[in-house]
Amino acid sequence: MAAGRKVAQALAQRGGLGMINLQCIYPGEGDVKFIEINPRFGGGCPLSIKAGYPFPQWAVEMALGRALSPLPDNLGDGLTMLRYDEAVFVQG
Repeated sequence: MAAGRKVAQALAQRGGLGMINLQCIYPGEGDVKFIEINPRFGGGCPLSIKAGYPFPQWAVEMALGRALSPLPDNLGDGLTMLRYDEAVFVQG
């Protein structure tokens, strides 16, 4: 969390704004290694939205130059999100 916060602060100081997806690995040797920084919603974002974080609303508010709505008090706790990939083939 501390490493992510440090990167987020550095991006903000350089004009970074909005949804930014940080991807990192922890090789177990001390330092977190950031491997990607993408200006988009991350793949786990649906879990945050289901838990009550209003990211889409905040994105619209930012685009309109409005102040961000406050974080709700009733954030979900204990949620688990399961994802899978399924291939469907149709031959016509």
